[in-house]
Amino acid sequence: MPDPVALVPLDRLGTMLPTGVMTPLGEIMVALMKGSPVAFPARCPHKEESLRHAVLMEDRIICPHHHYEFLFPDGTCRNARRCGNLVIETLEVRDGHCYIRVDALNRVVRGH
Repeated sequence: MPDPVALVPLDRLGTMLPTGVMTPLGEIMVALMKGSPVAFPARCPHKEESLRHAVLMEDRIICPHHHYEFLFPDGTCRNARRCGNLVIETLEVRDGHCYIRVDALNRVVRGH
């Protein structure tokens, strides 16, 4: 199995807004949700709008464009039938740095 991909130091993650990270496969967002570091796609599954300015609540990620709410931890869209779910992957932390498995990174970048 390939080595996990290093993303960012844990202390760079916010609880109010996500941090954009460019990976070898494309951009993703990382944040702290309920104290856990997570990754999710850089674009909303509804209209592919950027999630760079998404609002993070304790248990959801809110798209800044259409205000669709994606529940943590499974990414279910809470308030819109025509919007798909958001892929959310929990990150591994080693020595104060966040890592994502290659298979999880593929799911996040592809959005499914």
